[in-house]
Amino acid sequence: MNSFSSTPMASRHLPPATEPPRVSVVVPTLHRDAPLRTLLRYFLEEESYQPVELIVIDASDQHDQETREFLAAAAHRMIYVHADDSLPKARNHGVRLASGEIVVFVDDDAEPMREFLTAHVAEYADPRVMGVTGPVLAPGQALLSRADIGPHRYHVFMSGVEKALDVDFPFFTSWASGGNMSFRREVILRLGGFDENFYGLALGEDAEFSHRVKQAGGAIRYAPAAGIVHRPPGVGGVRDGAGQERYLAMLVDNANYFWWKIGQSAWERYRQLWRIYRGHVLNWTVLKQHAVGRLTVCFVRALWRSHTRIRRLARVVSPATSAGLRLPSV
Repeated sequence: MNSFSSTPMASRHLPPATEPPRVSVVVPTLHRDAPLRTLLRYFLEEESYQPVELIVIDASDQHDQETREFLAAAAHRMIYVHADDSLPKARNHGVRLASGEIVVFVDDDAEPMREFLTAHVAEYADPRVMGVTGPVLAPGQALLSRADIGPHRYHVFMSGVEKALDVDFPFFTSWASGGNMSFRREVILRLGGFDENFYGLALGEDAEFSHRVKQAGGAIRYAPAAGIVHRPPGVGGVRDGAGQERYLAMLVDNANYFWWKIGQSAWERYRQLWRIYRGHVLNWTVLKQHAVGRLTVCFVRALWRSHTRIRRLARVVSPATSAGLRLPSV
């Protein structure tokens, strides 16, 4: 169980300094070679922000020859750990190793925009800001302006009710996107790290941690200059080779667990789960494959497992205060 200090989180911020804060970049990776090399080259050769340390948590079974040679040549310039970790465990592993005041998490198939870290760090000048996220764009996708989205959606974003990852103006957002997010390290430690009960796709682990940050009084800022281009899914990652049934099972289990963790009622969880069933089982593709029955059985089994897991956890912790683990201060 996690406990919070009585001191408002907004008052715990980076002290004024004559030098810029140290940044730790954590890259969890799994079975991606060419995209990983591209990403690491950016931080090693193109990113101008200093001081920065690069931490790679690698769950891959093996790499191709070019990647092995690249990692060996760059070994002295980064912290590299091979660990069979889930995504939340990899994030926590990286935080334990980090020495930076700000920890930035980036997907292994992302291509950061120029001055990526500078844009993240700039938002922390506001002491209210405990986390930062930025655009996650498809190749060739342009940012949308206030005029592009219209006054109603702009008002929704500015009220913090919804989030967007493709607009060109800053706002306080509801949660940070896992493929492009940063937090003050002391906040991650204080809140117990990322919840390691999320597994596989770990759908919702970023939003759940963001929820804890906001519940503790912190703000999360969307910075339009802190963007990445997210390459189309290819080889690698948990999603690759998961299979239709395994993907659905992980989606249902993690989603139900997420909604429980943030305190939604059983009725609201069932409503959301119905939407998943309707979207992933009752669609034309599945109907043409004559797979509705098979996927319905998969859905029900996953839902049963998820409820069983939640009941077991509920005997130990409450969803409002539980965290994934308690990270040691290092």
